[in-house]
Amino acid sequence: MLVVVTMGVSNSGFWSLDRSASHVRIDNTGQIRVEPRSGKGSTVGGTFAVTTADALTVGGVIVPQNLSITLCCLGASSASGDAVFIANRAYQVTAVRAVWSHVGGSSAAAMIEKLTGTTAPGSGTAILTSAFDLTTTANTVRTGTLSGTVGNLQLAAGDRLGVKLSGTLTALTGLNVTIHLKPI
Repeated sequence: MLVVVTMGVSNSGFWSLDRSASHVRIDNTGQIRVEPRSGKGSTVGGTFAVTTADALTVGGVIVPQNLSITLCCLGASSASGDAVFIANRAYQVTAVRAVWSHVGGSSAAAMIEKLTGTTAPGSGTAILTSAFDLTTTANTVRTGTLSGTVGNLQLAAGDRLGVKLSGTLTALTGLNVTIHLKPI
């Protein structure tokens, strides 16, 4: 079997490898372009980096880099300690934000927690350094301060996230919590 491989650097400064109507080119900016023979696929092995997540697409669809979970419309009648998310893979919490439309009563607070194994909702590991104070100004988006312990922020497949409400919730309405995750 005879294989003809042509390698060279063009006058415009790109490097190319041509074989059996397939091409690999590296231009003068370092961009790599793989052009398989018509009707064939390309396989890339090993590890490589993408400079912007918006450039990573599969079938023309941008591959999401983050996941946001929103727990909506909690109020005085909401149960405390509910599980709100079950991880389908490993994730890390990257941010937690909350807003409410009417403040709660004395000591009203909301903590986001990680639940593992058979840990009951309301008894999990805090992922924030302190709970959201639901007695402060309504209609103002608050950003929680994440725990400095990375293990508290990382979920394995099957781990859950929960919200634990405490204090006097009588007047609380419209509590929305958004938890941002990234796959790890």
